[in-house]
Amino acid sequence: MEDLMSQINQIVVERIESVALFLIRLIATYIDAIWALLFERYPFEDEKSSSIDDDDETWVWGV
Repeated sequence: MEDLMSQINQIVVERIESVALFLIRLIATYIDAIWALLFERYPFEDEKSSSIDDDDETWVWGV
């Protein structure tokens, strides 16, 4: 009986940990989105603003 209770307790703790990690990731995503809106920073800003010049294959930033 104690072994069964120990297994149940372990499963419950693992589920609580996984839910807690999910909530932390969700909150971090919202904080990042709010931070981006406050400072007008958008995801992948560097990748969108960079382009490759086909002639000499150099990176041009901010174009």
